[in-house]
Amino acid sequence: MILVCVYHVYYLIFKAAGRRWLSDHAGRRIGMATVFAMHAGAYLCAGLPLPGPFIYLSVALVGLAAWSIPGIMAAAVGDYMGPRHAVAGFGFITFIFGLGQILGPALAGVLAEAGGGFASSYLLAAALASLAMVLTLTTLPKSSAH
Repeated sequence: MILVCVYHVYYLIFKAAGRRWLSDHAGRRIGMATVFAMHAGAYLCAGLPLPGPFIYLSVALVGLAAWSIPGIMAAAVGDYMGPRHAVAGFGFITFIFGLGQILGPALAGVLAEAGGGFASSYLLAAALASLAMVLTLTTLPKSSAH
């Protein structure tokens, strides 16, 4: 019950204002990279054999970063592709998100059965979030802060 409360408090207080402020003031690239780093940290806290309080840190990080990527991506698509192509770009990104939502849980289940728990799934998610952060920082052009 405490974990649910921690998640919702962080979500309500920081989500909208923090995500929008970071993306608008630091730029889309930095905003996305920061959220990917927070996701990686949350997954590491859940996947590594750390003391109990780290699960609260994981939940807090998820609460801060939850659902930030789709919102930042929508703004970034508009910035990078322009208003004429933004809808098609966001449609493609939404399709890719859907593939991840279908394949991710299936892969996590296979890894959990093979490894006797979800630790390997969380560690893979941390690695992929870290890779996303690096790719975001190295491949996306700098956008001007708004």
